[in-house]
Amino acid sequence: MEIKSTVGVYRSLLFLGFIYGIVGCSSTKIAINVVRPPENPLSQRVETIALINGVGVVNAKTNQYMNGRVVAQFNGSTDYLVKNTFTQMESILNNGQYFNVFDTTLRFLPKNGGFTSNAIPVVLISRACEVLETDAIIAIEAYMANIDTDSEVRYSSPVDRNYGTVQVPYFDGEQNVDMRMLFRAYLCSSNVGEMDAQAEVETQVSMSASGSSPYEVSSRMRGGGNILIEATRKIAIDYSLQIGPRRETQSRRIYSKGNEQFVQAFELAGYGNWEGANDIWYLLATSNNKSIASKATYNLILGNEVLGNFSEAIQLANICIEKYEMKHVSSYKEVLKYREAEMKEVYRLFPSLIL
Repeated sequence: MEIKSTVGVYRSLLFLGFIYGIVGCSSTKIAINVVRPPENPLSQRVETIALINGVGVVNAKTNQYMNGRVVAQFNGSTDYLVKNTFTQMESILNNGQYFNVFDTTLRFLPKNGGFTSNAIPVVLISRACEVLETDAIIAIEAYMANIDTDSEVRYSSPVDRNYGTVQVPYFDGEQNVDMRMLFRAYLCSSNVGEMDAQAEVETQVSMSASGSSPYEVSSRMRGGGNILIEATRKIAIDYSLQIGPRRETQSRRIYSKGNEQFVQAFELAGYGNWEGANDIWYLLATSNNKSIASKATYNLILGNEVLGNFSEAIQLANICIEKYEMKHVSSYKEVLKYREAEMKEVYRLFPSLIL
């Protein structure tokens, strides 16, 4: 949870870092992608994760309400919804190369979990770790959802017709689903079989539709099953972001003008060719023109940050501060130091991550 406590400090540094005096006509903003540590990572580095369904169907409830009255239950679909959550998690975590994640079942692991149930016994998790040869096990051990569908009829303002005054009816419908799942993570590499962390993830999905008849409204609304699937996908994304790296788009200042080479380098950076842009800026940084050299050196700070060369970026920041007296770079230097520490944590937790 330390990451959460420092988010405010990080944002403050980032904000201060860009309220500096380089906002002249030769500078502009550019968006860069950054990778940050997860909000709730596993305590140990893991590479393989087995996903297990530990939800007890008797404890899982999916009620559908119509204007406040229970009209249906989908309890039999619990296994399918958990499976869909795992499928989405596999797609996110495997494609991001954060972990090697796979969904499996083991007969000796009980499926009797609920929101008030105890964790799976250590002896069973230890056996599962040995059988599956995995670094960690993540189980969904509780589930519940409510689908609420409401409808009403509205009437237009009175309209005069030859046969009298009429009001045209309009029908509105709204559908909401509230879904909760309980995730528990168990480590196999150390403290084998003991629960490492748990998280209760909740989401809401809603939609509305209008029509000239109740049938038209109903045809435009999703079926109960479809909106439940959408909710499982949102929960999968939410939990995956808790245990996997977070990718964000952030804004940086960059010098885009000065001469033709500055314009060329800026275009290369805009296309994502930061190596090519750096080559040009390194040449410009040797210029006898102090204005050109200082701006190129500053851009090299950004270029090296994007490429993950934080030590080089910090050294260049020192040059800007000490040699070119660009005092505003001091705040940017603090941001770089913070990002360097974050990336060390990212690579510690996710050694196979490719950026």
